[in-house]
Amino acid sequence: MRFAALGLALLLVLSLLACHSGSDNARSSASPSASGISPRSSSSPAAASRPSSDPGASPTLAASPSAAAPPDTTSPSAQYLEAAKQAAAAAVLVLADLPSGWTVSASGDATAGNNFNLSGDCAVFNENADFPGSLAKTKSDDFAGPDAQEVSSTLFAFASSDNAQAGFDNVNSLLDKCNGQIEDSLRTQVQDSFSGIDPSLGVQDLQLSVKRLDFASIGDETGAFRVSVSGSAGGETFTFTADGILIRQGALDATFGYFTSAGDVKADEEQQLASRLAGKMAAANAALPQ
Repeated sequence: MRFAALGLALLLVLSLLACHSGSDNARSSASPSASGISPRSSSSPAAASRPSSDPGASPTLAASPSAAAPPDTTSPSAQYLEAAKQAAAAAVLVLADLPSGWTVSASGDATAGNNFNLSGDCAVFNENADFPGSLAKTKSDDFAGPDAQEVSSTLFAFASSDNAQAGFDNVNSLLDKCNGQIEDSLRTQVQDSFSGIDPSLGVQDLQLSVKRLDFASIGDETGAFRVSVSGSAGGETFTFTADGILIRQGALDATFGYFTSAGDVKADEEQQLASRLAGKMAAANAALPQ
């Protein structure tokens, strides 16, 4: 595809908007593994959409953060730090979690080359930004589907569920506060992506938005947003959609990114893969020392 680099730019956005709540450790040294455990429910205070006891309940939009217990400020033990690294590595998606026909993407790490320059509190979405409280971080490979889809996941492990909730709430609320800066920076990123393909390409009729997404509740907390980009360049039209799903399960936070350049998002597939990630998070969280 001629404009494949723009797809990387949108995957970059998913990582920027939802992943920078952890440390600078790009990948954990522990090896990720597949799992099929279902997520467990939680009775902790709501900060975004939560799983309902009614299986027929409608998905809800992420809400503003509410009051919660203060984060744990005690220093974790060496044993817990090692367990946190292992949990983050065990919970990310691996190729075995994907349907038949998916492959590891040759595009590599989609976060490479970020030129965002957000200011104030929004600087948390800049490259190599750090959220206090995360102990370990693991990013999965990027996976390419047979119908111009791509997915990835990133896991962050915290010292406690309260710390993970604080990190989740912070990112979730900043998405709304920083929407304008994010859209402006993304617009620049898109234009730069086309210039990188061919400096003579002129982007026309560029339509871009970053909005909240109605998504079913999974894990202990869920938040979601959608990045939509359309326009034309070099006589060709383009449409890209990238969803970012934020998930908290116990002391783990995660982001799941789903990108497509082939029309509408496959909602059932997206839900299935996000639920698979939440299930792996539940299993990994259960293995953390109490």
